[in-house]
Amino acid sequence: MLFDLDGVVTDTARVHSRAWQALFDEVLPGLTGETAAPFDPEADYLRHIDGRRREDGIREFLESRGIRLPEDGPDAAGSPPTIAGLAARKQALFESILAAEGVSVFEDALSLARRLRRGHIATAIVTSSRNSARVLRAAGAAMTSTSSSTARMPCGSPCPENRIQPCFSKRLSGSA
Repeated sequence: MLFDLDGVVTDTARVHSRAWQALFDEVLPGLTGETAAPFDPEADYLRHIDGRRREDGIREFLESRGIRLPEDGPDAAGSPPTIAGLAARKQALFESILAAEGVSVFEDALSLARRLRRGHIATAIVTSSRNSARVLRAAGAAMTSTSSSTARMPCGSPCPENRIQPCFSKRLSGSA
């Protein structure tokens, strides 16, 4: 049985949404002179960010406000913002919020995983997130007793490979 780390096992969307809001609250006024609508952590997150790679979400959201930025450039202070620079800043904000506040764990999903494991049914926690190790650490002791394998998948979510690949992995032999 596969459990998605993000949204099934942990509430990472809340942490990500807060990091996105902090990022755009920080940079939008400088990009628009405060003429663009602010980032809405519910509507804009779901419409432009959720399920996309970080850089794609930035591009999508900024384009919704009529803003285009270069993909990459110098990182020096005072340099114009870039997609890559904003992605790095969002990552730093996410890590800071996660370290300070942790992440909520959905106990019902963990309870089911524990029951399945006790019944010798193989389980795995899957994610496409680069933050999987950080999220698991932030989830703390609640995660340690699931005895599930964790696999980071190669593409963003939703992505069928994220759900199919672990099914063929030796990690799901039931002895993980």
